[in-house]
Amino acid sequence: MNRSEPLQAEISDYHWLFQNSPLATKIIDLNGMSVDYNKAYFDLIGHAEIVLNRFHPSAISPEKQPDGQASFGKANEMIRLVKEKGRHVFEWLYQVSDRGEFLATVELDLFQFSDSPCIRVVVNNNAEKAKTQKQLIETEGNLKILAKAIEQSMDSIIITDRHGTILFINPAFTRITGYTAEEAIGQNPSILKSGVQGQAFYESMWKDLRQGKPWNARLVDRRKNGEFYPADLTITPIKDNAGEIVNFVGIKRDITQHEALENKFRQAQKMEAIGTMVGGIAHDFKQVGYISQVLF
Repeated sequence: MNRSEPLQAEISDYHWLFQNSPLATKIIDLNGMSVDYNKAYFDLIGHAEIVLNRFHPSAISPEKQPDGQASFGKANEMIRLVKEKGRHVFEWLYQVSDRGEFLATVELDLFQFSDSPCIRVVVNNNAEKAKTQKQLIETEGNLKILAKAIEQSMDSIIITDRHGTILFINPAFTRITGYTAEEAIGQNPSILKSGVQGQAFYESMWKDLRQGKPWNARLVDRRKNGEFYPADLTITPIKDNAGEIVNFVGIKRDITQHEALENKFRQAQKMEAIGTMVGGIAHDFKQVGYISQVLF
């Protein structure tokens, strides 16, 4: 076997791994001039006339970096640091004509290949990172809005685990029921049962909930002080990615005033009906009186 064959095999294997790496990678000499690059790097930079030739990093960069340093001078300083430390990571602003500028995290590694010292350059485009960070910021903002909405809601909101143990209540729950978070968390919502609804009512409720169906009904609950109150309750099962129920969210509205208004409205309707009936009877009596006068 030719003594150079193992070396050629090593080079061939390395080149295959290098070219098929998903990381945008190029090899530079100790002066910063390009020696080789892979497809991912070419796709990221997208400049055949530059990438295919030996070039200095400043050739695909704006005149100055975000920190105010000249790109040419800073590139040489980064190369000096990696030669001293063996590894160096920093941010770099690239400029490509078809895509404009983009910020990247650059990793430099000093290594020996075939007895020649080289520097491996891995470029991580921060655009996706920035996009992810933006999404995280937006999600965090939405969560804050949601938290305030729950906190300031006039309706009682309660979250339980799949067994019905209370995990969270909002301030309205305490205002309506009289139970504080310390008293309610860890308990079962049955602490609010008034006894007005029978066992069949709750069995029907749990049947729907275990099937993953939202459930809504009017019921009578009991406050901590023993006072009964009418409420409108909606319970929604919360499922995980596998479709398994992991939590229940209950939203309950105290409808005491609503029912009082309904009762007043019904009473007013009754009175109006009675008034109409009495008026009709009076009219009939008048008609009878008029007929009597005519006939007699």
